[in-house]
Order: sequence, then structure tokens, then C-alpha cells
Amino acid sequence: MSPEPSSLGGSTSWLSSGLKTNLFGTATVGNLLGGIGGGFGIGSALSGIGGGTKTNGLIGSGVGAAAGAAAGSFIPVVGTMLGGLIGGGDGGLLGTVRDDKNNKDKSLQSVSLTDLLKQATYSTSDATFQQALQQGLPSDATSVSDYATAIANLKTMADTVDQLGVAVSKFNSDGTVTVGSFTKATGDLKTALDTALDGKSLSTSDLQTQISTITTFVDTTMPELLKATVSGQQSWVDQMAALKQTYEAAASQANQYGLDGTQLNAKYQSLYDQGFASQLDTLRQSDLSVQARYQTATGDDEGGFAGGIAFGGLVADLYAQSPDPGTYQIQRGGTGTWIRLGTRPVYGITVDAVGSFPSGATPQNVLDILRTMLLEDFVLPEAYIDAQWPAQSPLAPWRAGWFWDGTETVTGQDVVRTLLSGLAVSIVPTRSGTLRPVLLAATDDLTSATLTLDTSVITDIQSVSLDASLSPPTWRWRMGWQHNFTVQTAGSGLHPQAPADRQALIAIADRNAVWSDASLRMRWRVPNDPTPIVTALAASQDAQTVADLHGSLWGAHPTLWAVTIPLELSWQVDLGDTVTMRAPVPGLANSCLGVVVAEHVRAGDATATLQILTLWNIPDGIPFGDFGPNLL
Repeated sequence: MSPEPSSLGGSTSWLSSGLKTNLFGTATVGNLLGGIGGGFGIGSALSGIGGGTKTNGLIGSGVGAAAGAAAGSFIPVVGTMLGGLIGGGDGGLLGTVRDDKNNKDKSLQSVSLTDLLKQATYSTSDATFQQALQQGLPSDATSVSDYATAIANLKTMADTVDQLGVAVSKFNSDGTVTVGSFTKATGDLKTALDTALDGKSLSTSDLQTQISTITTFVDTTMPELLKATVSGQQSWVDQMAALKQTYEAAASQANQYGLDGTQLNAKYQSLYDQGFASQLDTLRQSDLSVQARYQTATGDDEGGFAGGIAFGGLVADLYAQSPDPGTYQIQRGGTGTWIRLGTRPVYGITVDAVGSFPSGATPQNVLDILRTMLLEDFVLPEAYIDAQWPAQSPLAPWRAGWFWDGTETVTGQDVVRTLLSGLAVSIVPTRSGTLRPVLLAATDDLTSATLTLDTSVITDIQSVSLDASLSPPTWRWRMGWQHNFTVQTAGSGLHPQAPADRQALIAIADRNAVWSDASLRMRWRVPNDPTPIVTALAASQDAQTVADLHGSLWGAHPTLWAVTIPLELSWQVDLGDTVTMRAPVPGLANSCLGVVVAEHVRAGDATATLQILTLWNIPDGIPFGDFGPNLL
């Protein structure tokens, strides 16, 4: 059945502009591809082809039977591609419309369907699918089946990203999509998805997997970790080690997603603190647990009485089984050394512990202990430690130690101040940027001087007042040793069998070694007398040595000078270096040995001012030879 003539007007020009082809005949494209619309269908995928003409599923409207028969050969191909509505035929060419009187050019009587599809404009009311059709169709398709596969895949991809709530910036011809943003997610989930996936090109299956992983982390993993509690039968020590790894990994993942990972670290610390308190509370009901800084406990005593608690052995899990009554057990590990008693004590418990650092080092000298702590506990780069430090450790060959209970934050500076308190030793920076120890002590060794300062280089010299605690001079120095962190006196929980010497030891915080010079009290109306100094020293003889060092230096009433010299000359000395000095001022008429204790340099100046403390003044009147004083 043929349409009315009015329905055929303008078909040739429409095809020329719409399909960019010279297909002749009175049939419109709507007629040619009429009736195709199954599956996602021509109605959505190819609605632009046909100029909006409603078709009735017939081919070659207004043409004869021969044209209809010929045109039938291409229908199965398109039909299979878009839903399989029509079967039969062998596909490939549009067929020949032989009976159309307007078709005069035989070379234009046949059109490749693949070429036709390449030049078609696709449109659909589905915005995402429309974007996919515009961006994702392959440019190198060689057959109708290539288009069929591509369009089917693009439809699936469009539906998938819509379900996932993903706004795609581009559908790529390689089958991936480039993520633009997320339209359904909100809050932390949107932040995590945007941070992790924005701008990435992924297949829709990979995109689904990553969205699922991130959603699980944000909606389940992170909230569960933040509301976790410490429980279970696992050893608390092992539980904390496992928890630490879990929370550190989760915090790192959260940071990668643009979320706040510090709240997870804070939660772990909270769990640790709660668990620690819980364990101690439980143990206090039956026995006692003590954590030691070093690796080997050498003994427990109760109320000052040693020997009443026997060693019960090393164990892998301190909480697996209670020690036998009257014994104690030890568990060692990366978190420290733990000690558990088998009997609830009646009196206070103390633990003697010695051992090694994590590296296995067992330093005894106070400077070696300090150096090892800076390197291992505070992870100071070894390049910052002066190469001469080990050689200078014998400057202070004294055994020492200290106890930190872990209740407060301790910095490297705190450790330096504590271990070196009262020892006349300082840690100073060198010209090369390293740290080295310096001992401040009186000396008469002129050969140790690294520089000679006299009127040829000194441009200015001024006397500087010493601190009020050092001037007038000190007539007595008291140096503490074997500091006791828990003072216990009679009636405060001491064991009745504690020996007298033990009771005397733990009844006071410090014992003191004393240096004094009564003559200074006669020479000065009110000489200095500082309070006893708490030190980290472990032995009385070492404390006495240090007290004597202070007495010989400060009891001699040394003087402090501000000496200005050329800047380039000052670079030859470091803080703590000794120099010889001579100047036309009282006290320096003859050569003097001094130590550089401070330096002042002002930007742009050609000079530097050194503060030099005199260590030994050569008495006036001693004759000089060509090479120095003649002491004979």
C-alpha cells in the first residue's frame, strides 16, 4: 500500500543532509528502518533516523513488490542488533530500489548499512546513554555487529553508572569511563570517593569494586574501629600489638581517602590506656604487675626485704596462668619487660632491673647511655652525633641511670638535662653542625689550647659578671647519687625483716658526696652554698669526683670575659675549646688558659665576641721565656 504523494516530498534533501548519502528513491529513512525498536530499541538508540516519522514496520512504502523484496535483505541485521524483531535474510546491503523512477544512477542504487550507521546521528531521552553514544562509539567499526556490540555495551555502562550514582566526565571507546563526580554519596563517603576516584579511568566492573571497598571502609570498618573495646581471652600484650597494626593501617587508608586518620590513632591510644588500666586493676585484686624499661629483672623485694619472692621463670604469656605463690614470672617482648607476682603483696614492691637497649647495647658510662638513648629511643640521625663523641666519653667515666614511669612525655632535651644534671658536662653544637659533649673543669694543660688571643687580634675585651649562684664563690658542693624514686620510711609499709642498711637506703631520696673549703667562709662574708644537686650517678666515688671538680673550678673564683676578635679567626674554635689569652687588663697581664663558653655574632659584622671563662691564671711575676712561662 502506497502513501499519499504529499507524504513523500523532500525526502531526497532530508537524506542528503541528515545521513550525508545520495540514497535515491521516494522512501524516507523512517520507512527504511521502520518497525525496528525491540530491546532498548530504535525508539531510544536510533530515534533520530527517520526524522520523527512514525513507521509501521514495512519497507519501501510507495515502491513495488520487487523493491520490498530487495529491501528485506537488510532488515535482519538491524533487527538482530536492536532487538531481533525481524528474522531471515543475509544482511549487508540496503538492497536495490529498482522500480523507483527517480533513481537514474545505478551506481547509487545500493548503500552499505555499515556506512549508513557510521553517518547516523543517535539520540535518546536517557541523558547518560545519550552521552555514552556521543563519546563511546568506536570510530574503527568494520561491520554492523561491531556497532551492535558497542551500543549494547554502552547501554549497560550507562545503566551501571546511573545505579552507582556516578557522573561520568567521559565514556571512552576502550570500554572504560572517566569518573567526574558522585551524585548520590554524601558526607565522609562522598569525600572518600571523590578523593580516591575522581579523574580515574576504570571499567565499570573495577569502578563497582572500588566503590564497594571504599563504602565498606567508610560505613563499616572505620565506625566499628572507633567504637571498639578491649576484650577477649587473647593476651593483652599481643592484643595491643595486633590492634596497633590494625589502627595504623586504617589511619593511613583514611588519610589516603581524604578523611581524618588522627581520630583512629587517638582511638588506639584510648584502647591502650583503657586496657592498661583494666589489666592493672584486675591484677591488683590478686597479684601485681610491673613493667621495667630494660630487659632483665634481677630481683624483687617486698617492703625493703629482698629474697622473699623467688624467681618463677620466663613465660610467653604472663596472663595464661598465675605464678605459684611466693614467686614471680617475667614476660619479655617488644613492649618491654613485664613481671607478675603469684601472691598479693602485703608491703610495697620494688624491682631491680638491668639490661640492654633494643639494639643489644649495654652502655655503662653516662655519656654512652645518653648517646644510645638519642640514637635508639629518639631516633636522632647518627650524622648529627659528632664522630669524636665516643673518644670523649671518658671525660665522664661515671655509671649512671634514671627511671621514667611513662606518665608524662619525655623529650630528648629532657633526657639530656636529666642525665647530665650537676655533672659539669654540656652537649654543644660544633661548626660542622654535629653534637659533642664538653666537660667544664679546671685545668693547667696549656698544650690543649687551640688558639692564642692577644693584643694583635683582640679588638675589645670586657669583664662579664658571673651568675649570682657562682659569685661570690661556692664554699660547699653536695652531689647526690643513687637517687631513690620511692621513699619508704618506717611505718609506711616496710617489711619487718628488712635489714637496717636497706631501710636506711630507701628512707631518703639521695645520698650526697661533699666538697667544701672552709677558708672561703673566712674570706667571703656570705659565700654561696647551693642546695644538694640531684644527679643520675649510681656510685658514691663518682659523685665525689664530680663534687671535687666543681670545687676546684668554682672555688677558685674564675672570671668571665667577653673578647671581640676577627670573625674569620673565631671560626677556628668551637664551644668547649680551650684558648690561651693575654691582654693589658687586670688578671690577664700574664697568659691565662680559658674555655669558650658562648659566642655572639651579628649579621654583617666583621668581628665575633667570644665569652671565655678562665680556667687557670698564671700568677703575676712569673718570668716568661721565648716560648711561654718559666715555671721552674
